[in-house]
Amino acid sequence: MPRVAVFASCTEDEISVDGERVAAPGGPGTYCCLTARRLRADVDLHTRMGPGGARALLEAEGVRILGEPAAEAVRFALDVRGGERALRLLRGGEPIGYDGMGGADGAIVTPVCGEIAAGTLEAIKADSAFTLVDPQGFLRRAGEGGAIALTGEAPGLGGISAIKADTDELAALAGGGGARALAGAGVGHVLVTSGRDIMMLSGGREYRLSLPVKAVADTTGVGDIFSAAFCATMLRERDALWAFCFACGAAHAALDTREAGPKKVPARRAVETNAAYFYNTVEFSGA
Repeated sequence: MPRVAVFASCTEDEISVDGERVAAPGGPGTYCCLTARRLRADVDLHTRMGPGGARALLEAEGVRILGEPAAEAVRFALDVRGGERALRLLRGGEPIGYDGMGGADGAIVTPVCGEIAAGTLEAIKADSAFTLVDPQGFLRRAGEGGAIALTGEAPGLGGISAIKADTDELAALAGGGGARALAGAGVGHVLVTSGRDIMMLSGGREYRLSLPVKAVADTTGVGDIFSAAFCATMLRERDALWAFCFACGAAHAALDTREAGPKKVPARRAVETNAAYFYNTVEFSGA
């Protein structure tokens, strides 16, 4: 069973889905850890966790939580309308440090808004055999009223095994160079999401899938579910295409629940069923 080290914050989210409000624990620490556990990985969460519901939820799933506690929880307000999200940072997180991999086989590094320093990422990459990075929290900064913009500094790309970015984050990282610019900078597998359309550039070949979801409710955490499924599967199977199909299968299963918050984290069987289907329908081009 692989062991995944997740470097991320948990949050307390105030989610409004088409005007209906829900309060729920969230953040990449919550979604990544729950997904990896459902896919039978051992999980260490390196974080600064404030009081709130995430700790009890994660400990009940067998996640080992490491790091000094924080005085208060990170808080976000998310307004979801028609599948599109607008988010505001209500309270930021405390810096997450690094005290070794603790025997983990790989790492997921995904801050929400500036709480993991560039030097911390470099230390993780140096020690980890496989490092997946979601650059959102390196690029995000909170402005007036907590409004989020992609004005932060991009992380160093060398030594990143896999990166998951949406199209806005890809543009911030690579400008007009796109996914191939990231691959040229040393990223092993470049995963790009654009709504239901998902692409992976790996080994010079592009793989593409479109999720057949007919209706989308709350998309919060789906990117984290995707990332964790990819990393956990790569650590177990060492097969990028299979990991891509598992990641897409997990994202589809999460959306198909039409649940808000962590209730959307799917069961392993649903992920496996979707992954097998996607493996036979994925399109590819290139070398």
